[in-house]
Amino acid sequence: ADQNLQSNVATSTLILNFTSAVTFAAYDLFSGIESSGACPTSGYPSAWQLFCKESYGDSDWGLVDTRTAVRPPTSSASSYSLSAGHAGFALVDTYPIYASVRAGAPLSMCKFVFNETSGGGRVNVGELRFYDSAGALIEGVIASASNPGGVQGSTWATNVYDGSLTGWCWSDSNLQSNVATSTL
Repeated sequence: ADQNLQSNVATSTLILNFTSAVTFAAYDLFSGIESSGACPTSGYPSAWQLFCKESYGDSDWGLVDTRTAVRPPTSSASSYSLSAGHAGFALVDTYPIYASVRAGAPLSMCKFVFNETSGGGRVNVGELRFYDSAGALIEGVIASASNPGGVQGSTWATNVYDGSLTGWCWSDSNLQSNVATSTL
C-alpha cells in the first residue's frame, strides 16, 4: 500500500511587493465588509503560510510563518489576531523555518499561501497590516499586490492595502486544487 498519497488541498496565493525593504515583527489580517456585496462572510482564511524574500532577485522564498486552525473573526472589518486574543500575529526569532531569509532581516517581498478557509469556494481578505517591534502600524509599506492564477472579479488584490477597513476586500474565487496522486 502506498501511504505517500498527497492530499487534496486548495490554495490561493497573494504576493506583496514592499515599497522598500522592511523589517516587521507582526502582521494581521482583517475581515471585509459584507455591505459592499463583494465580500461574502464565508471564505475567510483559517490556515496559511507566509513566505518572504530579502531581495526581489532571490530565487527562493523563505518560510517565515505558518498558521493553522485560526478562527476568523465573526464580525466584519475585524482583526483576526484580536479575535484570537493577540495584538498581531508575531513572527518568532526562529524563522526562517526553511531556506534563505535571515531572522530580523529587512524583506522586499512576501507571499501568503492560503490553504483553508471558513467555507465557500473562495478566499476573502479585507485588509493586511504590518507592525514594527514596538507594535506600531507600518503605514504605506505595500507597493503592490498580485494574485497569480486567481479569479478576482472586481475585488482586486490591491484592496488588501488600500488602508480602508470599510471598503472592498480581496476575493479569489479560483482556489487551485492539488490533485491527490500516487504512482506505481
